[in-house]
Amino acid sequence: MMQLSMLGSPTTSRPVYLNRSEYGSLTRPLAAAGRCRRAVRAVRCSSSSDDGSSSSSNADAGGCKHSSASGNGKKPYPKNENECSKCVEEQQVSDNLRPICGWDAKGLPKNHTSRRGVSNQVQLSTYANSIGRNLGDLTQFLQSEELKGAFGSLHLLPLYPSTGDRGFAPVTYQEVDPELGTWDQVHALGDDYQLCLEYMVNHISPASPQFKDYLQHGADSRFDSMFVKWKEIWPEGAPSAAELEKVRTRKPAPPVIGVELADGSTVPLWNTFGDQQIDINPFSEEGWAFTEASLRSLCEQGRAHLIRLDAFGYVTKKAGTSCFMQSPEVWDLLKRIKRVVKPYGVQLLCEVHEDFKLNIELARHGYWVYDFALPLLMLHALKFKTAEPLRHWLSICPRRQITTLDTHDGMGVDDVAVRSSWPPHHDMYCWYCCVGDWSHMCSATRCPSRRWHSGCLQRTSQPVTRSAAAAGAVHANGHAHCPRLGTF
Repeated sequence: MMQLSMLGSPTTSRPVYLNRSEYGSLTRPLAAAGRCRRAVRAVRCSSSSDDGSSSSSNADAGGCKHSSASGNGKKPYPKNENECSKCVEEQQVSDNLRPICGWDAKGLPKNHTSRRGVSNQVQLSTYANSIGRNLGDLTQFLQSEELKGAFGSLHLLPLYPSTGDRGFAPVTYQEVDPELGTWDQVHALGDDYQLCLEYMVNHISPASPQFKDYLQHGADSRFDSMFVKWKEIWPEGAPSAAELEKVRTRKPAPPVIGVELADGSTVPLWNTFGDQQIDINPFSEEGWAFTEASLRSLCEQGRAHLIRLDAFGYVTKKAGTSCFMQSPEVWDLLKRIKRVVKPYGVQLLCEVHEDFKLNIELARHGYWVYDFALPLLMLHALKFKTAEPLRHWLSICPRRQITTLDTHDGMGVDDVAVRSSWPPHHDMYCWYCCVGDWSHMCSATRCPSRRWHSGCLQRTSQPVTRSAAAAGAVHANGHAHCPRLGTF
């Protein structure tokens, strides 16, 4: 399935970083690139004759220097804002300045090794085989005449070797699944689009070399610490019913899987998602080594502009908690990941379905987030013919976010669910609001068959008061009617 999303807001300009082998250091901004951009602006002339010569007024102002060739037969570089636009037509900048700065004819550094952050463009989010069979078909689709200039960013959902969940059970990040394409094809797409690649922080495939080694050698494996044993979280070997009730899960069964080692013993390991997605511990020595190596591969081989951190909130396993987005561990991990990708100029996109205030906090820390609330708010506005909740959300939502009307996961009601931590008269968004002394509430429930969230509306337990009567009416079936939101 193809999804389209719009990047939320342009970022401020950032230094340009170039390839280590060609320019020495990824952490040294190329000052010449800035001079090149200024020179490009300088050749845009507001007054020049049709034949390319400038007027005398321009010359008096120190104007166009391009009416005569220099001693070596080449026109000199532009030196002020009133230069002749003929230079652009003759590709003076492309022929002379860009090679010096390491820029190609498109204005991008050679091999597309610059990182300019995330800009405000339409993003195509797709699997490599959603449009056609592979990256080759996708490239052909994007290069069609009808789509030229339509997209500025491309989000490639997992394209690595995988054993399940359509790529979200990665075996390795060092390779592209041969059935989907090659790194060269990824690079070619990255030359034309700001590229977003996937990284699953929380889990890895049981077919990975690391997990296979653990199955063979158990506690003696080099990768023993990479996988989360239940006994490490709960010394008793398993959580109590009360503790398990607190844990945020993504399936109807407890988040555990028993794996049989080569010696015949069985070890319960943490398993948040499916049986092809074994949780890893990025806080351990080997877990972090794997995480760092994988991220560097996406930066260097994948040449990503943006890396999407899938399901990263589930990495914090602590007894007595929800085991989701626990502080300060989750913030420490994000900082470590950011330190790895920052020298490449790559930015991070955090995928998290939670209270909207968490996304605001993530954006405040400099991370990109998704506007998962928008799809349901749009549906609400169309259904109930009011844009009040939507308008309120737009007034408080993060500006460092990617807006979207749908994703490969569908719409998460959890992102617009009422939280017990919110004020009793919280007028936020979705299909609830406060009117007088009563309110409509929306809460999130688990939908085991789809392993996702579905919404259920709850009537207020407060008695109907004169303010409620003035605002609307109570129907015989006990459902309330709000003039702003309709009948429930």
